[in-house]
Amino acid sequence: MRVLLGVALLLAVAGSATAADSPLFQRPDGSAIVFAGTVRAWCGTHNLNVLNLALRIRQSRWELHIARKRIHANSIVRFSWRRANGIRIFVYDAKTHNEASEGAEGSHGVITLRRATCRRGGKLAVRMSGTIASEFSDGQPVRVSGTYRGQVGPPPR
Repeated sequence: MRVLLGVALLLAVAGSATAADSPLFQRPDGSAIVFAGTVRAWCGTHNLNVLNLALRIRQSRWELHIARKRIHANSIVRFSWRRANGIRIFVYDAKTHNEASEGAEGSHGVITLRRATCRRGGKLAVRMSGTIASEFSDGQPVRVSGTYRGQVGPPPR
């Protein structure tokens, strides 16, 4: 019994450490959108890309793309549906089949680049805060808050 309790506690701690490395995405009722798969970061020709790589196409996933010209440590970039400022965000919620993006009317928020680089192996700390509006007229907005912490790696294959 103690072994089982110890294993459950270890899994809970490991799960919370993983959750702490990604922002929280919430529905209007306050429930969290759960994402399977891993989060990867890499730099392409034009953007720093941070994506939750879902295992299947119908799983919840999120994406953040930051224009390379905006990548400076300790900088703040405000975005809205009227002015993206080099920020692209996309969220798919498999439970509600909702799609939300920074380009949808009503989106607004702040991206804080505490640590930012495009150097492979470099550390990232990107805080996200705001409302990501639904791309559907009857869809609900998604609230995002928290920090992605990770490392710049190679692009996925």
